[in-house]
Amino acid sequence: MTENHAPHVLKASSLTDLIDVVPALFGFHPRESFIAISTHGPRRRFGLHARIDLPQPVDAELVADMVMGQVRHQKPDGVILMCFSDDQRAADAMMAAARDRLGHISLDEAARVGSDRFWSYLCSDVCCPPEGVPIDTGSGVLLAEAIYAGLSVLPDRAALVDTIAAVTGTEFDTMVRATEVALGLAASALTGPTSVDSLAEGLSRIEPALSRVLAGGADFSDDEVATISVWMTAIAVRDEMWTRMTRANARAHVDLWTRVARRVVPPFEPAVLSLLAFACWLNGNGVLCRAALERAFEGDPDYSMALLIEQTLDSAISPDLWSGFMHEQGETA
Repeated sequence: MTENHAPHVLKASSLTDLIDVVPALFGFHPRESFIAISTHGPRRRFGLHARIDLPQPVDAELVADMVMGQVRHQKPDGVILMCFSDDQRAADAMMAAARDRLGHISLDEAARVGSDRFWSYLCSDVCCPPEGVPIDTGSGVLLAEAIYAGLSVLPDRAALVDTIAAVTGTEFDTMVRATEVALGLAASALTGPTSVDSLAEGLSRIEPALSRVLAGGADFSDDEVATISVWMTAIAVRDEMWTRMTRANARAHVDLWTRVARRVVPPFEPAVLSLLAFACWLNGNGVLCRAALERAFEGDPDYSMALLIEQTLDSAISPDLWSGFMHEQGETA
């Protein structure tokens, strides 16, 4: 399941607007998806955005338990429920199961969105006839404004996940060689007597490149990516990078760690992909956060930082609650 807490201001005043806004909230055009958006306050400010593959009717109750449990955890004033599918039977079953679990939460909107029209579950036949209301998805003003503001909207979830896919082919071979050299140069410092020593040495090796890219300068070279990847195995260095992330700079860190993640090679993925996952969570990008965690777990199923971030997602904790923390060096892995 995908959870987002997007910090960008997107205002929707109608169901048509909502349909237009959803791709901007998630970063891709949803297909065969069930979506729940919690709302808060008299102005119905968007909170948790949860998306999951639309289940078959036989599994609707189980999926509704999971999704609506996370929605209720947010203690919202209202919720918007939407199924993006041409399969009316699956959508109706999922919507009915979700509505049964609303409790005291107000249902602000409920709709099914097909490939070229939508149906509201709350409207009468006058405002939403049986044949649905025609729409032209992907061409609305709100979506255009979001893209103009810098939000990336891709064709589907797979396209978004591909943006952090592992390097392959000759580029993989090149990065393996560069990483072997970087590991050789760092070996003595990484096995030094104290984490303080490794922190100082590691920062001296990686900070010039990190500062340049964060400032909008030239991309990392292969050698720089290799050096950063190797030094992230030093817990003190990794945690220093972790503590530098804030809600204000999360978007920049998503870009930075995406650049490293695209070229990191085994066995150095877990730390890099965990840092990317945390930046994605802070930035409200649940899709990339989950995808980054999947790659981290491929490298190490028990990597504690990745497990902690996964628990944060599963608990539907909003990044709005994040106020920073200090690490005790050497205590996490």
